[in-house]
Amino acid sequence: AGSGPNYITALGERIYFSARTPNNGNELWTHDPVKNLTYLAYDINPGSGNGNPRELYAFDGKLFFGADNGTSGNELHLYDPNTQTVSLIADLLPGKAGGFFGKIVTFGGKLYFTARDQNHGWELYEYSEINGATRLTDLAPGAADGIYGYSNSIVFNGLIYFDGYDTASKHHHLCGYNPVNKTVQIYKTNMKGSSVVGEQVIYNNKLFFT
Repeated sequence: AGSGPNYITALGERIYFSARTPNNGNELWTHDPVKNLTYLAYDINPGSGNGNPRELYAFDGKLFFGADNGTSGNELHLYDPNTQTVSLIADLLPGKAGGFFGKIVTFGGKLYFTARDQNHGWELYEYSEINGATRLTDLAPGAADGIYGYSNSIVFNGLIYFDGYDTASKHHHLCGYNPVNKTVQIYKTNMKGSSVVGEQVIYNNKLFFT
């Protein structure tokens, strides 16, 4: 059936990825290209349980990702290659449901990602070592989702772009969050309905999206 390696990410002189084995489940693995060795970096959910590390992102000499340690659900974790340890750094939705979702991006030395908590649906969050995880938006007040769960964020020209909900039109559109003045700009590409944003890419100093 194969080990299903995924989320391949380079950090330092090693390559990290998620993979599945019968004894350890789906966990965090690493490959050393110099020694040509591949081994388990950390068993996040001990034993045969699945830690399911996802959306691996290398930043500031560490690896950030969503994972399930068996008790917290899918939440934001950190792997430190210096200590070879994994830490839960944000438990936004206590319990096994999990609060982390979405692609991680960085801006101004901070992490940005989609998450939810006990009182809010999917919204944009910021993480810093000093302040921890902080919710930035409430596009759909209350438990409703302000950001489409599968939306991929991208940084372009000082803004963080994602698929967001517009309470005025009651539809989803391309949104840009400004981390400096903490405001959200909504770009309506469909005036009669939702224009759910999928993949995004920057080319020739322009943002293209589906």
